[in-house]
Amino acid sequence: MLDEDGEWEDEETEVMEMCCPFMDYKCWQYINTWIVRPDDSSKSLEHELYDIFSKHMHHGDGISPLLDYGIMSHTWGQSQDSFLQNCSVTTALQELCLDTAPNTAAAVSQGLRKEDLASALFADFQTWTFESPDWYGCWPYKSDSHSEIPIFRSFEVTTNSRPMLLVLPLELLLLILFPLSLTDIIRASSASKSMRQLLTSPGILPLLLRNMVLNPTGALRWIQPCSLVEGEVDKAHEALRTWVIRDVDEQCSPLYTIDFPFVDFVRTCLVESASMKSRRRIWGMIKQVEVLLAQR
Repeated sequence: MLDEDGEWEDEETEVMEMCCPFMDYKCWQYINTWIVRPDDSSKSLEHELYDIFSKHMHHGDGISPLLDYGIMSHTWGQSQDSFLQNCSVTTALQELCLDTAPNTAAAVSQGLRKEDLASALFADFQTWTFESPDWYGCWPYKSDSHSEIPIFRSFEVTTNSRPMLLVLPLELLLLILFPLSLTDIIRASSASKSMRQLLTSPGILPLLLRNMVLNPTGALRWIQPCSLVEGEVDKAHEALRTWVIRDVDEQCSPLYTIDFPFVDFVRTCLVESASMKSRRRIWGMIKQVEVLLAQR
């Protein structure tokens, strides 16, 4: 892999040059941090990746049919170098059509101009942000508007309609729910009003999200900063401190404070922050590589 100065880190990693002439240094650090390899791996990670992708790569564009790159498949060029989707979007942007280019139209109506429109343009063209200013590692700061957005609708639930899960001790209930992903939790909450009331309650949902973020195998672990990337931990902690009321030691992550607002923060990362949504996409691709390694 290339280091921050554009040089190969060691001779062993040069084997990847045949497969991928350039890999972003930060992405390589994320691979080393996020990927879980089989215990019986005898080869280095660089050689394993080369073995997998060297025979399954579209020459010239660096695209592999083994991976789902997300919304990149909607672009004409099938790569991150071009995000022109189709003429209808271009025309819609010129006319500020709310149906086809809603994000840009809304941004313009809010008074945003020039570079401030970048995130909205990328969203309407169904592409992603990746390059400077550090689109995939910029944690959102707390703003007053976040607390005004309702997360889930509340329902009145009678005693007779309470789910059986509710009679379980909290410790046992959490052991059942912790392995589930956020998507699984939302789907389960749609089963009935009582399940929605249980799974989205202030006493359960924050604990589930906390586990997804802080657990080494959690589905939202990508929200944590990567210690291998220089300066990322400090940058993340600076933003995270704005979400808590109490003073937090500079050496400690605000994510570990007992009153950290996981519901509001996770929603902001998943819905509002272009940087964190791009980070999530990279996490998803690395998890796909993890599956390929496990299948070898």
